[in-house]
Amino acid sequence: MPSYPRPRPRADSEFDRMSSPKGYLFLVVEEPFCVWSRDLRAQSLDFLRGLDPTYFAYLAKVHGERLDEDAQQAAVALRTAYHHGLEAFFALLFAALQAPDAPFAWIHRAWPKHLRYLVSAVNSDATIPNKLGLEYVTWEKLSERVNLFRYDDPLKLAETQQLFASLWRSFAHDLTNQHHTDEYNGIKHGFRTHSGGFGLAVGIESTPGVPAPEENMRLVGSSKFGTSYLTVTPLGAKTPHFYMRSHSLNWSPACMISALQLAGMSINNVISCLRLRNGVPGTEVTFLRAEDSAAFDAPWQDSIGVTYMGLGETIDEREVALLSKEELRAKYDGR
Repeated sequence: MPSYPRPRPRADSEFDRMSSPKGYLFLVVEEPFCVWSRDLRAQSLDFLRGLDPTYFAYLAKVHGERLDEDAQQAAVALRTAYHHGLEAFFALLFAALQAPDAPFAWIHRAWPKHLRYLVSAVNSDATIPNKLGLEYVTWEKLSERVNLFRYDDPLKLAETQQLFASLWRSFAHDLTNQHHTDEYNGIKHGFRTHSGGFGLAVGIESTPGVPAPEENMRLVGSSKFGTSYLTVTPLGAKTPHFYMRSHSLNWSPACMISALQLAGMSINNVISCLRLRNGVPGTEVTFLRAEDSAAFDAPWQDSIGVTYMGLGETIDEREVALLSKEELRAKYDGR
């Protein structure tokens, strides 16, 4: 077996010549952490340089171009990218809120549940511990701190910051929508979804129990694109028993493309804000926005009518025998 030289341990004098590690205290929601570094600013800037704010616009372009040939696969790829983009954006935004001098540390200690909690807190104008000097955190105040555009016209700056605040409020609704969370989990964990949307029509039965004829049905909404997935419904409190229900979502790939482009701009602006915070000159950072203000509403402009439907049987826990885990294992083993 070949032998390799071991790295030479540093002598005490070499450690003495290096700067002493310094701690940076921050919170993830309310939980305190302290990250240690000999050069926190260099580590933060290196992390920020590695981020690619154009990635989600790239995905929008690549998969958008495939919608004519691989419609369902491209549509689901766009939808997955949108969910991913929301998580990436809000992780950076809240890192800027609670740990602007060490965003890399905050992101490595935060979980999706923390993002959803903080989004809900901002929606309610709650008090959130932060390092931006905000007594109450709102989307408007966050946008003012992040979107540091330089315009000769102050009204243009106010409009831009308000457009991003409204956009982030809409993004927040999608991130905290439980149906969207279940869909995203279904896609990324084992791809346990069915591709394709659904249509919903209603009509009055002439004879009870006999479906209304097609000509009497009124279409409520439909989409070629969407997903269907199963979710767990527990039976009883803290038991191993459950049943599954089917859920379906409709959405528009064109809206996903618009949303991904705006998410990429938002991510870019948070990165630029953090770079400024960590000492990069203003001449070396760029802030982006859609030239047409109407583009900020584009992700929600393609009306497809009904967007959600839940189907499937319901089971009452009184209908089944809720055996304990031990009893179930005994039956499984034939005991």
